[in-house]
Amino acid sequence: MKFTYSNGNDDDWKCQYRVSVLDGAGKEIASENGRQPSTGTRKRDTNRVSVSLRTLDFPRAATLRVRVLARPD
Repeated sequence: MKFTYSNGNDDDWKCQYRVSVLDGAGKEIASENGRQPSTGTRKRDTNRVSVSLRTLDFPRAATLRVRVLARPD
């Protein structure tokens, strides 16, 4: 997953990401956590989180859940 962000002030932030792949019943079949800094005054910068999913689970994937928690660094 590629996340694009802008930070319009001089404060640095730390972002925590959790990306989950869910099946049709809402059961998590794959997930990944990531932490990335968000440096002040950056515009259109990106952070990435990779999620590994078994090939056999691709047909079961129904929903993608993304949670982002941003806090001052």
